[in-house]
Amino acid sequence: MKRPVSDSPKTCVLHAGAHKTGSTAIQWALQGYDDGETVYADLDHANHSVPLRQAFSESGYDPKWGQFSDADTAAQRRQQVEAALSLDRARVMFSAEGMLRFSTSEGRAFRDLITRFCDRVQVVLFVREPVAWTASLAQQRIKRGGLTNLQVVTGTLRNTVVMLMDAFGPEAVTIWRYEDKDLFGGDITRLFAQRLGLDETRLNPTGMDVNASFPEGVVQMLYQLSRVSPIFEAMRDDPPLGPLLFRTCHALVEDHVPLDPEPFAHCVDLEDTAFVNDLIDIPYDLPSPSALPVEDYLMTRTPKRLSNLNALLVSEGVIARPLTDHDDALAALFRWALDTRKRASRM
Repeated sequence: MKRPVSDSPKTCVLHAGAHKTGSTAIQWALQGYDDGETVYADLDHANHSVPLRQAFSESGYDPKWGQFSDADTAAQRRQQVEAALSLDRARVMFSAEGMLRFSTSEGRAFRDLITRFCDRVQVVLFVREPVAWTASLAQQRIKRGGLTNLQVVTGTLRNTVVMLMDAFGPEAVTIWRYEDKDLFGGDITRLFAQRLGLDETRLNPTGMDVNASFPEGVVQMLYQLSRVSPIFEAMRDDPPLGPLLFRTCHALVEDHVPLDPEPFAHCVDLEDTAFVNDLIDIPYDLPSPSALPVEDYLMTRTPKRLSNLNALLVSEGVIARPLTDHDDALAALFRWALDTRKRASRM
């Protein structure tokens, strides 16, 4: 049964990530959610990042996406947001980790629209242990072929949290620890539902492998591949190329041990960590960098991987005899992947 908005104050809940804290799993679980009290906004995508940025971006341009919005697109997206906010529910929810890329004025524009329909705004944000978070961020960028400077991986959370507080008010922003998911068997969607009093039986099942981490050998191979080939541009122009490379690297590595987060302690911004610690009940320990530099860790190579790589390249007719240089073999792998995708696209 619907709950008339006039019966009680209406709240808009904004889940703002942060990145690499289970946002994708939460968004998939929430898509289509409506229990009569709380509804998840329908903006055509489970992840509201692009729709909201299209609606409120002042320039419509992003260094990562290019020109992603214009006046007509912005107007259409704002109409969708207004339609969601006007629903006859006590709470309307949005989830967009991309909202952390808002400027303060863009955030305030969103807030001003919300306050036309809602009495209260609640912004919720997960934070994560800094070394593990940095390693996860680095892995994501490596998977996309775009990590070129390992020293610029994190250090922006304090800026984005300040933006949220400036745009929506400090009292509106709530910070949660990502690690508290362990109270629910590691299920971040159950933690999220419990914190907001949602009906877990109405959540979509997502499984536990959404955005699953890659083994360290796969991450290392992809990082090394990005050093010798333009895989970022190639995957952007041909998205199926990414999964092909991922599957191939999985098959080539000799074991599937998890990525070791400790070398990434070299990349952690200690000022960022100190800022986060001031906002949460149980502060994180400040990291101590490991003896192994992260660059050395990611450039780890083994004879077995080179042997497996050569076996693939010879069997596919890419090379006539095994290569002795690892970079040459990786470059040949990239050429093979491009040719494989070209043949597939012609079929």
